Amino acid sequence: MTRLPSSASTSSNLAPARSGVQRPARTTPWFRDRPIRVAVATATLTLGLLFSFLAAREVKEMIEGQVYEQFAFGADQVTLKIRERLTAYTVFLQGAQGLFAASDKVEPQEWRTYFSTVQASDFVPGFEGIGYIPLVAAQRLPSFLAELRREAVDGFVIYPPGKRNFYAPITYLEPETERNQRAIGFDMLSEPVRRAALERACDTGEAALSGKVILQQEDGADLQAGSFMCVPIYRTGARTTTVEQRRAELLGWIYSPYRMGDLMAGIVSDWELSGGKLLDLRIYDTDKISPNNLLFDSRPGRNMGTASFLHQERVITFDDRQWVLVFTGDMVEASIPYLPAWATLVAGVIITFLLFGMLLVIYRRSDDLEVTEGLAEQIHDLAFHDSLTRLPNRRLLHDRLEMAVASSKRTGAHAALMLLDLDNFKPLNDAHGHEVGDLLLIEAAERLQKCVRQVDTVSRLGGDEFVVLLADLNHEEPVAQHEAVAVAEKICSALAMPYYLKWDRRGLRPETITHRCSASVGVAMFCGEEADESKIINLADQSMYRAKKRGRNRVVVSWDGDSGEAADFSPRSATTA
Repeated sequence: MTRLPSSASTSSNLAPARSGVQRPARTTPWFRDRPIRVAVATATLTLGLLFSFLAAREVKEMIEGQVYEQFAFGADQVTLKIRERLTAYTVFLQGAQGLFAASDKVEPQEWRTYFSTVQASDFVPGFEGIGYIPLVAAQRLPSFLAELRREAVDGFVIYPPGKRNFYAPITYLEPETERNQRAIGFDMLSEPVRRAALERACDTGEAALSGKVILQQEDGADLQAGSFMCVPIYRTGARTTTVEQRRAELLGWIYSPYRMGDLMAGIVSDWELSGGKLLDLRIYDTDKISPNNLLFDSRPGRNMGTASFLHQERVITFDDRQWVLVFTGDMVEASIPYLPAWATLVAGVIITFLLFGMLLVIYRRSDDLEVTEGLAEQIHDLAFHDSLTRLPNRRLLHDRLEMAVASSKRTGAHAALMLLDLDNFKPLNDAHGHEVGDLLLIEAAERLQKCVRQVDTVSRLGGDEFVVLLADLNHEEPVAQHEAVAVAEKICSALAMPYYLKWDRRGLRPETITHRCSASVGVAMFCGEEADESKIINLADQSMYRAKKRGRNRVVVSWDGDSGEAADFSPRSATTA
């Protein structure tokens, strides 16, 4: 019967015999060897200079960090101003929307009066105009044109030409500048980007922002990318709670076009941050940053591929549409004061040469400390892990079991200790020797670790015996047993897979040995105040031997404190013993 020793007994078993310890031979101290002394001195000097460089770089990064924070704050300010401006445009358009809601029909003169009254150019700097776009069905187009003639709107022509089911021509557009007159009559539904914005506004009942467009107001000189915002107009008193109702009751739209250069000039003058440093900004339509989606560039002449650590991106979402704001600070970066970083570098070099001799001693002590720590780590590893499989050994398993028992008593959670023995392992050793057997044990250890959680413990007792400790299982006894059996069956299935052991004999050609073996698993379930370490170990040991007597390649589960009855589970079918 396999026994797990206590912590004290394990320590005595692991302690090597005094006669077996070989002391390392004394060597000449390195500091008496001149070539080594020169090499160490050179290395120390190199490290000192390297430290000086790193300290200077740290100061440089601190300076850049402060500049970066100021730059990010400036980017936030600009982003906030753009958000506020879009909100102001929305409020302005909703005011015009209210004009239509209060009147059955808005005449051209009423529209001019409204525009002159609100003084939009003062209220929203960068403002291009405000217009009215009616929705005209194809069958109503003749009467629509006749009505415009009666209203003394001469020369009104819808373009581009062509037959369509619906038209959305720009009918009113104030102020009546030469630039705006070019857009009168343009059918906004004839172009996909504009059409998408109008349909989105109709379906949501809210303000919508278009994608990148070239406005009809452009005359070819100082060409700028454009965009527009629109709000829907519905019949007065109509129900507009659903998308279908909004589409049925739609009369048209109020819209305002924007030339992006003029718009941004009205938001942030000269693109300056605090301190007079210039700020570069690009605005892209949608989240895809590409030249085709570029709406605005504050400095179009610069290289698009210029890399700068002053780089910030902000996203403004409006009506499910995104503007990506890309801020860069090439000119800010060029004027950063790096004098403190240079001063740090010079001071570091001076201090390195002054403390040259002291650094030799510090380096030696540091090296000795590193060696001592390495030896301590190796000793700790040998004391708590199996030298072949690198699994926890008996001593570490004992500590883990103590912790699992204490945790079970404290929380009431169930736990399980599995003791498993490889079936058909001895014939492999007899036929091919212990080297091949060691290869199989290493492979078995790897398979075991893949079958359990990180919080569980897999340990090797010795020979072909392993232990698996499952802690923190379910508080309910049937569920905990089901969890433990599931892990045990998974282990049996994994260990039963064929082993392909590559053996490289010295002086002979390498060969691959195929071997099959199963596992007999004894599981001891325990929980709460009744849990006792020695009983748990004995119970798992007895269950493992029951598994072997009942045909091997099976799992036998017993409970701490039960009458000795056990449940017998085969990886292929489960039965009760």
